[in-house]
Amino acid sequence: MKNWPINRPSAQPHGHPTVQSSQIIFIALGTLVLLLFAFLNRSPFIDADTTGYYLAGQAGVSHVLARILPSSAAGWPDLTKDEARSKSRRTVAPHLGRSVYYGALLYIGDIFGGLWPLPVAQAAICAYLVYVTLSLLGLSAKKPFAVVISVLLFTSLPFHAAALMPDIFTGYMILCLALLFVWWSQIGYATRFNLLFVVAYSCVIHPTNPMVALSLIVISPVLVRGIKTRMPLIAATLFFILSAALLQKLVVSTAVRLMGEKPISLPFLAARVIEDGPGEKYLRQICPTRPNVFCNFMDVLPQTASEFLFAEHGAVARATKEQLQAMSREQYAFFFHVWMEFPREETLRHLGRFARQLAAFGISNFELSKNNKFRRIEAGWPALAETASRSLVFEFPWLLFSWSQVLNLSFVCILAASAFLLRGLPQADRSNLRIFGLFILAGILLNPAFCTLFSVVAARYQSRVIWLYALFVAVAWLKRRSVEHEPALIEHR
Repeated sequence: MKNWPINRPSAQPHGHPTVQSSQIIFIALGTLVLLLFAFLNRSPFIDADTTGYYLAGQAGVSHVLARILPSSAAGWPDLTKDEARSKSRRTVAPHLGRSVYYGALLYIGDIFGGLWPLPVAQAAICAYLVYVTLSLLGLSAKKPFAVVISVLLFTSLPFHAAALMPDIFTGYMILCLALLFVWWSQIGYATRFNLLFVVAYSCVIHPTNPMVALSLIVISPVLVRGIKTRMPLIAATLFFILSAALLQKLVVSTAVRLMGEKPISLPFLAARVIEDGPGEKYLRQICPTRPNVFCNFMDVLPQTASEFLFAEHGAVARATKEQLQAMSREQYAFFFHVWMEFPREETLRHLGRFARQLAAFGISNFELSKNNKFRRIEAGWPALAETASRSLVFEFPWLLFSWSQVLNLSFVCILAASAFLLRGLPQADRSNLRIFGLFILAGILLNPAFCTLFSVVAARYQSRVIWLYALFVAVAWLKRRSVEHEPALIEHR
């Protein structure tokens, strides 16, 4: 089997990987294949939260550029003359609910390149990571690459890779960490930097990603033998995660300078324990003697987390700016005290959500119709709503439901096949693949554990990572076939 050159220390100098035109061509073709469903849909896939990221990016970019450029420079639109955008910017800017770093790419892409640049980049990252994975396994020929990309078409990956949402980066982050921890010594400096950069960017665009990454680092001594040889990797990973945290801090400090006030984090943790029940019980116990800011909203409880945070009659909508700032500050202490007061009840609630989230990995969140989700898109990003209204999933919403059943069936088949994949492999290959699979499985399990701390059970949270298992099964099958064919090739020679 002819292999592509790999960025290994033994094969070439660190930081100077051999890049052949054939590799670029196949990564480009893989990108196009992963965008197949989006092309058929006539639009990238869209979630109701897409608008939130766009408005956050619009707020951040426009505030910064207003200070460093004339509004007419480089063809940039003058947002101060657009009352609707100006109003939305003032509304979104004080909040940290959505990542500015992802939203900025959406906003800039909308101005200069339309909706497609970001999905193309996301799909290209996936094709590159598949190439790196196969290369490290010695499977980087044309046929294995085509097989893996074809298998991934029958997962949730093509929908998330082509979506205007940062969810797919959770899966990318887990895959990058698995590759780094299993094959650290075989990866050159340039590829290490690329993988760590993806980890860092993933950590800065979603609050659960740093938690998953740090948890994988903590459990890595259990999964990887000779962890002492991975200390440079752990140090580098922590450095990149710290850099991501500093970038998030930069958003806060910049907002303070530009707007004169600290941005607000919505009280997701408080809303979570209030919906569970123990949060409301705790408030009824302490409010008569030790009131906190959440006691001001006892008259609207009980509420679900979504109602508490986003409904017109919810606590956040009724709060003054000062109350919202206090809720942002006090939610962590409130969350901790509720767990200390009702540990058994909160643990059982969380385990129940975890189990439901683990089994929910459809693509229904990309369904669009004339409902509240679509009206949110129309209000925040009218051009996106217009494009979405011409998409296939808008005209035929049953298509997503039907394809979800195909994905469920394919996952059952992949799960059944995985029981036999590692048999017959040499010990070294089996050991590395086992560790790689355990890292993937750990990431798949950690993802819902942290997501359900902040949010309700939603199919998109698990579908953004479940495709990793299909990737593992595909590469394990290919590795097994390559080992089975090697004796025959040697005998033929």
